[in-house]
Amino acid sequence: MDFNITSETRLPSPITLASGLRHPQVFQHLDDALAFAMSWAVHKESILAGVREDLDSINSMELADFRTRNLLRSRVEDIVNRLEFSSAILDAFLDAVGTGSGVLRTDNRPCGIMSLPEEILNTIFDLVVNNSAMSASTLIFPREWRAAVRLSHVNQHFRTIMLSCPRHWTHIHSSSKMASACLPRTNGLPLSISLEAFDIDDDDDDDGWLLEPLLLEVLPFSHRWNSLNIILKTSSSRIPKQRLIKEHELRRLDLTSLIHLEFHQDLFCSDFELSPWDWSHWTTPNLQSLTAEYYFPHSFPGFANVTQLHLTLQMNDSSIADTLKDISKMGRLQDLTLSFENASELDGTLLRYRKREFPQVRRLKILLEQHLPNDQYTPALVRSLFSSLYFPSVEELVVELIGNASFFDFKDDVREEEWTDNFYFNKDIHRLFRHVEQFPNVSSFHLKVISAFGNYYTDGGWTELCIPLNVLPSIKHFTLESNTLLDIKEPESPDEINFESERRVPSRVVGEKVPELETVTLDMLDPSAAAEWLGEYLGELKDSGELTGFRELILIEKIGKFNRRRVSYSGEEALEWCGTV
Repeated sequence: MDFNITSETRLPSPITLASGLRHPQVFQHLDDALAFAMSWAVHKESILAGVREDLDSINSMELADFRTRNLLRSRVEDIVNRLEFSSAILDAFLDAVGTGSGVLRTDNRPCGIMSLPEEILNTIFDLVVNNSAMSASTLIFPREWRAAVRLSHVNQHFRTIMLSCPRHWTHIHSSSKMASACLPRTNGLPLSISLEAFDIDDDDDDDGWLLEPLLLEVLPFSHRWNSLNIILKTSSSRIPKQRLIKEHELRRLDLTSLIHLEFHQDLFCSDFELSPWDWSHWTTPNLQSLTAEYYFPHSFPGFANVTQLHLTLQMNDSSIADTLKDISKMGRLQDLTLSFENASELDGTLLRYRKREFPQVRRLKILLEQHLPNDQYTPALVRSLFSSLYFPSVEELVVELIGNASFFDFKDDVREEEWTDNFYFNKDIHRLFRHVEQFPNVSSFHLKVISAFGNYYTDGGWTELCIPLNVLPSIKHFTLESNTLLDIKEPESPDEINFESERRVPSRVVGEKVPELETVTLDMLDPSAAAEWLGEYLGELKDSGELTGFRELILIEKIGKFNRRRVSYSGEEALEWCGTV
């Protein structure tokens, strides 16, 4: 959970709620509390329908599935946090109501939610509706409209307010019935559209791409599409094929208002070769943001205007080279997120990529999953790929390394699941950071390490990490975030050679001088784990007379379950702290 932290910040709890309401983290969960309260008041359901569906889905899964899926574990953690924060807020609210109940009983003035001005109710409804929206990474279809419909059915007063606010009805997806109900209520506002597209390969004929019937309902309003999400599939079990719409209907699109475009391909179909899609008639002069998950729309004419790109691919995707070539041509691209997942199969082929520069990118985020003992191919691909990538203008760099605790191995021709508690993120660092000229202008570097279970389930494993300051010549601000105990050390075998073709990958090149940091922030399960590394670094600065340039060490300490505290040390104080922990 990412949020800004100021000195002595306290997150919501029954004791500290009043002071915590001044912090934006509370507002992030206030909508949850309101939604849970509304669900109980209207339906006598203490758990939101969306959360209950997630819980039922999770309960139906096998334990092995739960352990091997990082996104699922992250979703469970998100649900637990939501429930705990909401409970804390509602507990504090009940305490406050109980304290003032005597005064309320003697006061005959109008009270209750019906007495609130419509502007206040509308703000509350906004919180409830927006609470129902899930992030695109965990749920393709948003749920805002379901909450809007339920609120509009409470009573006539609620219905009047909901119908008078068009923004509650602008997310269109799933069915023609939903579209016909919502569109008249949008009052000309920009629309967010989600469509399913199917590349059905059967023996009858080849129809190319087919789209769900919802397209015909929303097509006349394409000039108002602000956001478009296309979900790519290879089969249609929900809709009979004869009801699907051929892709050529999209040639009637007017996408002059489109700002955000998303493509999501089912991971289980990512190995299928999809039919080509004709993008030539797509005109998107105002497109700014593109999300591409396991699919990239090559030769899309609107690339020239994109400023934000989030790309997710498997490391053995055969189109990586062409995709990077297209990205390098996005002249206005400033924010780039690259998320790479383990290769789905091993074919023994290792490409050496040609050098590719991205001088337009200013902010870069890289997400990489830890590669486990049975996967030698993915690490080799990562090393080969990042040896070719250069970002000369990036100023802000975020690298997130994720450890997966399970892997599969074959013993006597039997596929068995194995487990590991040990993660060598220091090797990943050496695979990602290949040359001192790769990120020459990065001034802010945030390194985030996430192991599968942190140290909450076991204390028998270990995690190794190294800090690549010697390949970041301009770095001034460094943040280390971790949910697990770790050792900071260089890998014993930094360039492991598993395939003969790996010898063609250029050797790692580091700088001759360690850069001078101004600030270090440690947001860790145990900040003392970094004390030895930081102490040696600051000691070298002091010996060379350069410690005066180091301004501040910031420790983010967790106090109890909800509270966080920011502790700051100046240069000399930071060096003293390193020697006392």
